[in-house]
Amino acid sequence: MACLCLPSYSFSDIPVIPGVSNNAAANGLGWSMGTVVPQNSGITITGMLYQYTVNKEKADDLTVTIRNEDTQYGIDPEIVNPYVFSYTDDWSGRDPETIRKILNGMRISGLRFGDGEIVTEGNGTVSDPEIRYLYNFDPCYDPLYDPTCPGYDDAALAWALQYVKWEDIDINDPYYLKEVQDVLNQEAEPIETINNDEEPEEETDKKMNELASDAGFAEYSNINNNIYSNLTRINIIESYYGIDIPGNEYQDNAFYEASEMSDNATAMRSLAQDNVHRQMVRSQYED
Repeated sequence: MACLCLPSYSFSDIPVIPGVSNNAAANGLGWSMGTVVPQNSGITITGMLYQYTVNKEKADDLTVTIRNEDTQYGIDPEIVNPYVFSYTDDWSGRDPETIRKILNGMRISGLRFGDGEIVTEGNGTVSDPEIRYLYNFDPCYDPLYDPTCPGYDDAALAWALQYVKWEDIDINDPYYLKEVQDVLNQEAEPIETINNDEEPEEETDKKMNELASDAGFAEYSNINNNIYSNLTRINIIESYYGIDIPGNEYQDNAFYEASEMSDNATAMRSLAQDNVHRQMVRSQYED
């Protein structure tokens, strides 16, 4: 049996990360959300910023609708509206102008936002549209992101179990292996020992001497003593101290005769030139 122990937390310290999308309508009045908002389970759409300019006559009727398809429509039977988001501005009887609005208060999963579009009904057009989605990203949508995320314990256990196949675990005690048993069943050869507790001290010394004699220790000791005696004999050592080395007196031999060294004419000319140059330089500073 195996036990997997994991830390336990009851709340998350990981804050959500707010974000703003790029202009969804930069390339026209229709767009795919896959290129606008990250397609991630941790994304929640919280609002929208939009702006556009209306081109129409004041008396004309015109409505402008911004909307996104619901990706769960037709999959979830409880969803009956094909659009997860839809907002309409009525421009009927109004002067053409540029509108800017912020829509807040949404909390809808980003994965439900399908393709978006700006739709007009009536006489008039829309130009220079700008649609930006506000969203929050919750890193703890994946509980394994951080140990403080809710559900971390269960997710970590499930992740660990997917790599363990309990039925494949076979625990064998190595004690029962054939190799181990063969070694344990071998009989050890008896070794002769001396029991000091059962024999008197004299008997023990006698046996130790017998063992030393059998090993040839006495003979080895005699050989060493003979070698030492031969090397330290006085008649051998004195011969190294009583040798006379013939010597002689060596007289000084003068092979360089004393002579007078003349002045260096080249050096004298150089010094004379240096003296003339020094006088020329100093004369520039004299009155």
